[in-house]
Amino acid sequence: MGSLRRLAFIVVLGLGIGALSVPDVARANDGHTYVVVSGDTLIGIASESGVRLSELLRANDLRITSLILPGQRLEIPASGSSPSTGPTSSGTTSATPSGATHTVRWGDTLSGIAARHRVSLSSLLKANGMTVSSLIFPGTKLAVPGGSGSSGSTPAPSGASSSPAAASGSSGSSHAVRAGDTLSGIASKYGVSLGSLLTVNSMSVTSLIVPGMRLALPGGASSAGGPSRSSAPSPASSGVAAVVDYALAQVGKPYRFFAKGPDAFDCSGLTLAAYQQIGIDLIHYSAYQAKRGAAVDFRNESIRPGDLVFQARRGSATINHVGIAITSTTWVQAVGTGSTVKLGPMPSIGSITEVRRMVGN
Repeated sequence: MGSLRRLAFIVVLGLGIGALSVPDVARANDGHTYVVVSGDTLIGIASESGVRLSELLRANDLRITSLILPGQRLEIPASGSSPSTGPTSSGTTSATPSGATHTVRWGDTLSGIAARHRVSLSSLLKANGMTVSSLIFPGTKLAVPGGSGSSGSTPAPSGASSSPAAASGSSGSSHAVRAGDTLSGIASKYGVSLGSLLTVNSMSVTSLIVPGMRLALPGGASSAGGPSRSSAPSPASSGVAAVVDYALAQVGKPYRFFAKGPDAFDCSGLTLAAYQQIGIDLIHYSAYQAKRGAAVDFRNESIRPGDLVFQARRGSATINHVGIAITSTTWVQAVGTGSTVKLGPMPSIGSITEVRRMVGN
């Protein structure tokens, strides 16, 4: 197979480094190395290359929290360029020398995947270089450690619950997360304690939930307190959690200038749509959004989930880009023309112009 030469131009503008690229053809991948472009994430590169995230990290001496920059060259492990059994269809698992792989679908949880493949959660986390609070997204390929049962080759149908209902003190019932849901709100709705809800789902109080995810309900959950038909969140009950959940649910959707969803977004359209979930109206222009809320002294205090993070890119003297903080070190942004909405590392402090907090302390 003839090699295809692809070009990536790295442009140094102002204080930051950006990637000027043509979608797909700008990704120089010769089967052994991959040139990072703006908006890439380690999870996304592993998924697109058909390799396990843990293998990609090990091959490049990285961790799941490592920062990657445009122009950086990553080694792609051999399993990504010459699979022994050919391409794997989406949503299926394939046998590998060390066990199996699992392609994440909407609603999957780490504990649910471990239970389905009859392996311990700790061994699944170790095999993929993850922690119990790591995020997983549809399309991500996870390594399943050796010793998995036959259930590993029979994935549950799309949309089926993947929560560990049968593996813990669960009622056997589940709740499908919707925009605006919070863990405490779900517990209250079904008349159970927050602690018991967290326990049966192997979560902590800081765990993120995303629309479409299914949560196991602990024993004693009230069916009478089942999910409301209304999906409109209220500002008082949902707050920042609804903003973060909405933003994460848009990951993978295409960028389109002056679009604010539901099928495509530009940067300020994404933040506008996310804050509409809790009744906060923003102008569809990043420079004006930077005048809303309370200023955050981001050089001396941590950025919080839901904060809007602004940049003045391409040497501009005016703010022209915005994203939403998911944690103090990660954000979601509509990257730019030819790209998509992506989750990735927070930009460096030196490249941030402004941080605004829309919801009070």
